[in-house]
Amino acid sequence: MIEAPARARLANRPLWPRPGRRNRRADDTDGPILLSNLARTIDERVSLVTRLRVTVEYSLIERDEYRPSAGDRAFFSASHGREVWCVVDAPSQRALLELVLGGPAARAFTSVEKSIAAESVRRLLETPDARSRCALKEAGDERPSGSQWRSNADLVGPSGRATLQLFVSVEQPPAPEPAALRIDVGSVPLSVSAWLVPTRVRLADVLAWRESSLFFIETARGGIDLQLRVGSLFVAAGRLGVSNGRRAALVADAAPARAA
Repeated sequence: MIEAPARARLANRPLWPRPGRRNRRADDTDGPILLSNLARTIDERVSLVTRLRVTVEYSLIERDEYRPSAGDRAFFSASHGREVWCVVDAPSQRALLELVLGGPAARAFTSVEKSIAAESVRRLLETPDARSRCALKEAGDERPSGSQWRSNADLVGPSGRATLQLFVSVEQPPAPEPAALRIDVGSVPLSVSAWLVPTRVRLADVLAWRESSLFFIETARGGIDLQLRVGSLFVAAGRLGVSNGRRAALVADAAPARAA
């Protein structure tokens, strides 16, 4: 006997994984929230789609992957930049159709029954405004790939159990920034390159040079220009001079400091 449509009795609304479970991702909360919203949509629409009294049960929301099953059908949509999938295996298609029709389906699905099953999935998951914005479409041979957020919605009625496998794509965290260059703050060899201003010397004096010959070098006012390098890395430019009787360098232009 066909029972009148009745509000579905709800059980086990999708829940977060328990603290400490490996598949919990605190940095991606939107995926589980989207699955919870899908569950709410099913709750609101199941009594409008099925003819028999139905209890809706949900599995824990967790990270999982799609597992192929012969004869299954997949439906695809996109919401808030996420891929949303609903996969229904062959036995669940028959069970769903019987819940919708209120009686047994044909031994071999007719094209009309296949259309009714597909339309039933759309009616369960689509809100009226979603139809105009981002409709659920059958995906052909495509299926969810890789790790996904998953929760099963089981529609349990007197004629059987229809499982809607709900998947939402996982948002990958941004790639970590490259580690900043760290410069050793210990002792490093510092190369010093200095430039003298040209000194005028008579050619006769140059020809007369011998070992231990001495001549005076002209220097620019302010000292001798120099560059300081660690290997090939420029560190600073400045002037070479004397401070407290010791040779010293006065830094005039330093390279920008790198973030440690």
